[in-house]
Formats: sequence, structure tokens, C-alpha cells
Amino acid sequence: MNATDISYIHCPSCGSPLDLVVFEEGSHPGTVAHGILACHACKTMFPIDKSIPLLIDVGYIPDFDQDGFALRWRDSFDFAGYRRFECGTNDAKMRQVLFFNNDADYDDDVAESSFWRAVDASILGYWTNDIISKQGAVLDLGCGTGRIGIPLAQQGLHVLSTDISIGMLRKAREKAQAAGLSHMTFFLADAECLPLAPARFSAVISYGMLHHVDQPVAILKGVKRLLVDGGLFFALENHASPVRFIFDFLMRRNPLWEEEAGSHPLFKIKELIDLAETAGLSPKARTSVFLPPHFFNRLGYSSSKRLIDATDRSFGWLPVLRNFGGQVVLKAVKTVGIPSEMIKP
Repeated sequence: MNATDISYIHCPSCGSPLDLVVFEEGSHPGTVAHGILACHACKTMFPIDKSIPLLIDVGYIPDFDQDGFALRWRDSFDFAGYRRFECGTNDAKMRQVLFFNNDADYDDDVAESSFWRAVDASILGYWTNDIISKQGAVLDLGCGTGRIGIPLAQQGLHVLSTDISIGMLRKAREKAQAAGLSHMTFFLADAECLPLAPARFSAVISYGMLHHVDQPVAILKGVKRLLVDGGLFFALENHASPVRFIFDFLMRRNPLWEEEAGSHPLFKIKELIDLAETAGLSPKARTSVFLPPHFFNRLGYSSSKRLIDATDRSFGWLPVLRNFGGQVVLKAVKTVGIPSEMIKP
């Protein structure tokens, strides 16, 4: 954890600012390897273990030895004077946690395919300039193993990344260190109960995360709270396309990945726009990826990237086909008085 990022983090129990108690410094100057985030208002404590703040109900981290952590650092903090964070667990979220904890390589296995490498590069190509122009902190929401947050940090952006899976975050942390980004902050949290101060982020990114949750509108309302005025929200989601049956047929014949989706595995364009508007954001959306992933994986990364960009440009102008892409790409603004027609998708 980057010690200066404490200013962004608030108590998920009562919303108060947290105090940082450092037990052991990290390998990079200004980082924390082990410590506690303590809320003096409600007397709740949140461990920092192996550079990752654990800002979530203890039930979602069954492999973390709370008692062992307290015993190891008992001379550095008054553990008896604070309580652990317990607000109750959810069966659907626990399934997500166990799936991704038990297969933390899943995200990399998917992301390293020619198809997803090309999609990631294409989508980031659309988003990066807008994000850089805002010149503020960026939140990577549902960051997985860092496939979006790490490239943005390599552009010099200040990125905080969060996920509900400790297995994913540990993998992301390793990748960030290997990329020379040991100063990045990755923290464990529930996206429906984000432990963050309001109006501190110039951009929030949800890259394929909303289809894993049961209450996407609650997530988007939380996003609005976190954004500064004029801040941007970006999302990529599976599209309930009129030709989705082709993808489903190919995946039955030749599965490329398995997924633990939530109650809402697909989104229609209007549905995602309506969710953003309900949350108080001003959105625009388009679709992307007009050919099956099986086809792209045969081409290799470079050819796949060129083809995705070319088909997005070509089909994006056609009145009917432009809604047939396999992914919905959303861009929304937290603002007052500017109609969605003025937002470039």
C-alpha cells in the first residue's frame, strides 16, 4: 500500500477517515507491507497484510489468520481496543470469492489470449486520452489481476485498484512489482460498500465487473459518489446482442473460458444506459467486437487488434449492425446540465 493513499480511504463501517499504523514498511519508499487502518470513531480495525489493506467483512477472507496476525503484531497495536469488521456475508458474493481465489490465474489465462489482448488494447486506446486529460486519481473497480490498472499506471496515472478476491489482488500485486510499480495500492473491498472518500476520483473504471454482481445500480450510485464533478465512468460489459446465439453455440462446441457470472450475465445497450442514468450519470454507449473470439485467437494479437479496430470503425456507422457487437462500451459523466448527446462515446 502507498502510505499517501490513506487520504482516499474511509471506514466501510461508519464512513469516517482512518488512521494508518505502520508495523513494517514495504520495499519501495513510502509503502506499507504490514500495518493497521484504524477507525477511532467506531473502533474498527482493518489489517494491512503483505501490502494489501483488507477492507472487507472477515467472512470473505477465510484463509487469512486474524488471530495469528494480531499475535504477531501485538506489541505494535492495541488489538483488544478495536473490533474486526463484520457486517455479514452474501452467498452469491462468496461464490465469486471462492471461484476467483481458487483460480487466481483465470484472469491471466483469459487476458493472455490473442482475442482479449486485442480487445484490452483497443478499449484502452479509446479511454486513455480522456483519463489522462482529467489529471486525477483513477479507481480500477473489480481490477482482477491488474490488466487495466497496471497499463494505466505505466502511463503515469495515479491508480488505486480494488477487488473482492484476495487471490486476484495478490496476483495483481506481483505483476505490479514486476513492472516496477511497487507504489501502487491494491485493496480488498466489496464494490457495494466501497471504503473510499467521496468526490476524490477523476475516473472510475469497471472492466467486465458489473455482470458479476447482483445489484449493478448500487455499484453505479457508489461510483457517482466517488467521482468529482465532471469525472468519468468507463465500463465494458457482455452485450445481449441479437446474434449472441452464435457466440453461445461456438462456446458450447469449443469453450474458451469458464466464468462465474452473477444474476445479470448480459446487458442490453439501453439497459446499461438506463442503469447509469438511474444512478445520476450522463452516459453514452456503443458496441464493440463484431466477430467471435474463436476467430481472433486464430489470427494472433497484432492481426486481431487491427481487425477489431477496423470492424469497430466500419460497423459503428451502420444503423443496424452497429448494435451487434459482443461487448457494450459505456462512457458516462458526473455532471449537471450537459445532455448525453454532447458526450463522445
